[in-house]
Amino acid sequence: MEKNQNIRKINTLGKVCRILITITQVFTIIGIIVCIIVGIAAIPLPTGELTVSGNADAQIVVEDGSLLDEVVEVSETSLDEKIFNTTLKLMIKDNGVIDGNRIYTIDAAIDNLNGGKIKFIFLATLATGVIILALIFVVLVFAKKLASSLENCNSPFEPAVLDAMKKFGYSLIPYAVSKLLMGGLSFIGTAVPVVVVLMFIWIFRYGAELQQESDETL
Repeated sequence: MEKNQNIRKINTLGKVCRILITITQVFTIIGIIVCIIVGIAAIPLPTGELTVSGNADAQIVVEDGSLLDEVVEVSETSLDEKIFNTTLKLMIKDNGVIDGNRIYTIDAAIDNLNGGKIKFIFLATLATGVIILALIFVVLVFAKKLASSLENCNSPFEPAVLDAMKKFGYSLIPYAVSKLLMGGLSFIGTAVPVVVVLMFIWIFRYGAELQQESDETL
């Protein structure tokens, strides 16, 4: 029996998604391996021979009303932090329009940043990258299973599709939690799409239950 045209489109979309997800998985694995190799290579590097201290300033001039001025919006920033006995300062100031040009000034300073701290920050960044990539890979695994089930389904309301959809939704939660722990308020930008995806999954599952009840009634 020939499949419905809409079902064939769903199957094709599932196949395309499966291929794209597979490619993304390959790049994710490569990223994890690169981070691990670079981290291992950085461990034996000496830490006591380097200390960084200094300051820098810059002035950026943008023609007022130009395309660059319209597109780029620079927020004023004031940072003065002391982390692990290292002082970091950064100030970005918008001086307004002078002689038809918008003037930005940037002042930055760093004091007592030694090799040990640089290596620690570098290794911590790599470790964070590995964790994020690993969580993304988990999401991709379940996304691929969902794409495969859509590729081979005769109806998007089949139990296999609904089960794969539910597992994909749940796989997003650890990634969202990691963003909360690592990014603070930026978690909101990740949490909202995750909640929306889960909401649509449960709505879809409820629609499938209603269709099943309707079919049984008929």
